[in-house]
Parts: sequence; C-alpha cells; structure tokens
Amino acid sequence: MSGELRRSGGRPVVWLLIAAGTLLVAWSLVVPAWGSPDENNHWQYAAYVHAFGSLPAYNSHFVEANEPPLYYILMSPFAATSYSSSLAVAPAVPPYPDIAPVNDLAKYLALHEARLATCILSLLTVLFAYLAGVEATGRRSTGVLAGALVAFLPEFTYRGAMFSTDALVTTLCAAGTWLMVRLVRRGWRWREGIALALVGGLALLSKVTGALLLAGAIVLVLSEPAVRWRLRSLAARAASLAIAPLIALPWFLYMWVHYGDPIGAGAMNGAVGDLVAHHSLLSNYMVQVLPAEVYETFVLAIGRYDEFWAPLWVYAAYGGVMVVPLVGVWRLVRQRSEHLRLVAVLLVMFAGALAAVLVINLSFTQPQGRYLLPALPALAVVGALGLEATPGWREHAAAATATIATLLGVADLALMVGVVVPAFGGLHW
Repeated sequence: MSGELRRSGGRPVVWLLIAAGTLLVAWSLVVPAWGSPDENNHWQYAAYVHAFGSLPAYNSHFVEANEPPLYYILMSPFAATSYSSSLAVAPAVPPYPDIAPVNDLAKYLALHEARLATCILSLLTVLFAYLAGVEATGRRSTGVLAGALVAFLPEFTYRGAMFSTDALVTTLCAAGTWLMVRLVRRGWRWREGIALALVGGLALLSKVTGALLLAGAIVLVLSEPAVRWRLRSLAARAASLAIAPLIALPWFLYMWVHYGDPIGAGAMNGAVGDLVAHHSLLSNYMVQVLPAEVYETFVLAIGRYDEFWAPLWVYAAYGGVMVVPLVGVWRLVRQRSEHLRLVAVLLVMFAGALAAVLVINLSFTQPQGRYLLPALPALAVVGALGLEATPGWREHAAAATATIATLLGVADLALMVGVVVPAFGGLHW
C-alpha cells in the first residue's frame, strides 16, 4: 500500500487524512457519552465479552447480541473499566446514563478511548476510498474526490466516530472496494481475489450487511470479458470467493443452534418485540416515508434516537451536490466507456445496501441511512468518476477537485459546530 501511495503522490492524501482525522476526533469529542443510538447496548456487549470471555445471549437483556462479534471482540479491552462492569451484568438493558453537563471525558474515559480507536478504523476507510479512486483512473484527483466524498459526509463522520459496528463493516467494505477496483482494472489475480474473500468474510463477522461485498465480488467474476472467460477459471474463482462465507460460518452456525436461524430472526420477537412493525412492500410507509427518511439520515441525523436533524435546506443542498455526478455517470454509461464494468460492479454493492434497508424495514420501522454506509466507498468512487466526466471538468481538474474537497470539509465542520454542539446543549468537558 505504501508503494502505491508513493507512486500516486503523497501530499494530497496526507492533507485529506489530516482533515478527515481531525474531524473524526472532533466529532467523537463533541458528542457526549451515550449520545448516539444504542451506544450503551453496544458497550454492554463489549463489556460482557471482556468480563466473561463469551458471547451474551440474545434476549431483552442484550438487544445487540444478534450482531456478529468481531467489532465487540476487538473493542472489549476498552470496556474493562469504569461503567462497563455494571453494564455487563445488568439484569436488564440499562437505560442511557444521563448526559453529564461537565467532566464527560473524565467520567466515561474508557468509552472515549474506544471511540478514538473507532476513529482510526474510519480513517482507514477514507484511505481505502482514496486508493480505490486512484486505482480506478490512475489519477490522484480521482482518489482525493472519492476520499473526500466519504470523509466529509456528515453521517459518516458522526457514525464513524461513535462506538458501533457500523465503523468496522464500512472499513472492511472500503478495503474490499479497493481490491475489486484492482481486479477490474488489472484483471483477475489470485492474490487480490483471495484477499477480497478474506475481507468479505471479516465483513460478515462484523455485520450482516457486509454481504454486499460478496454481491459485488460475484458480479465482478461473472462480468469478466468474454475473451478471458473460461468455465474452469470461473469455477475456480467462485470457489475462492467461497472462503468468505466459510470464515463467517461458525457465527451463523452458532446463531442457528441457539436461535433456529443464521441471523436470530426467530428470537427477535422476544428480544426486541416492541420494535417489530411489519410493513408490506407497497405500503405508504415503504413507498413514501422510507425513501425520504433514509436519504435524510444518510446525510445527517444525530442523537440517541436520531432526534436531531439539520435544517431542511442542508438536505436539499446535499441532494443537489449528489445529482451533479449523475450527469457524468450517465455520460459514461451512454458512451460505453472503459469505466462501465467498474461502475456496474460498484453500483451492485449500493443496490445490495438498498435491498438490506428494504428487507429490514419489512419487519421493523428502521429508516436509517447508516445501513448504506458500507456501500459509501463504492458509491464515492462512482461519484468521483461521474464528477470527472462532467462537461468542462478536465480543463479545471486540479482546482475543481480542491474546491469540492474543501467545501465538503468546511460543510462538515460547520454542521458539527452549528448543529451537533447546540443539539447536545454545548460541550460536555
């Protein structure tokens, strides 16, 4: 990886990572302890793993215990002190502790340390998005655009700085995105192919939505140009991708043995029955409410229950920004450019994330844009390609890239200062 950074030029990515890292740490500090959805329940899971060296039972006492365990195992050392012991053995899901008006850092230092470790994961996500962009075109500008589109999406900065499994699965999907771009651009190589399968398996052990990485990998293999396509090689590549579900198989078998199915769906009525709400696919909720709220929470929604939102004009502005790359992507599709296969593979990942949102909301009222975050690096590469394909971009590429990245970073900072800090009643240090 370091060699590729040297070949692509180090300065732009260094500034990108400094800005992204600074914002991630800032968001982790201005959001008080337990100020993001279910953060206490995620912490409880990690505390239990540390205290007992095993996984908690999935029931109303541990409502996150149906989540794959990789993130919690990695973060369990942080949960060894302070509030963790009472969380681990609580007879019921503990209520959120009060948001302390002062000394939040001192009172919940272990949580803030775990958040900083999560920020490192999210910074790796930005780096992999940058590398994927550079790999897509061979240009640093594409990498900077892709990295900035990931780093400075407010919801990514928020979720990527909190204690949650969303950060790890997004990082692994970003690594998988980079590997898939390499495989499209350079042709199938066994080293990258097996690495992709390994990353895919770890993504499944982080969150079930990591399966979208496998969806993209399957399309990548099946879309191999006919001149290189052979049935025997196709079978061999498909077999190598099977490493991913094999890595996650022990977890799915564990869930099957204990709860009767691979994801614990049968136990959800007992564990989170108050959240179950069935919707038909063509209901008013699915057709009208869900799309708007998923989009808005993909841009920014904060608080314990996603109760704090930005002003409506902010969502309109981000929507306008998102429309611009579509013009370039449409040109790429119409021209049947060299990027067409790559765009198709990456958009399959985004389609997989959308499908997960639909499936979840058939049984729950969960219009949460965070479910799309694992597909964000893939979407950012497509967005960067689209921006660079818009009319007139090439003539002003350097200035346009710097301007877009700067504006996105400033907007992220402004939302943190203007929306997040006031929403929680100021700083809690």
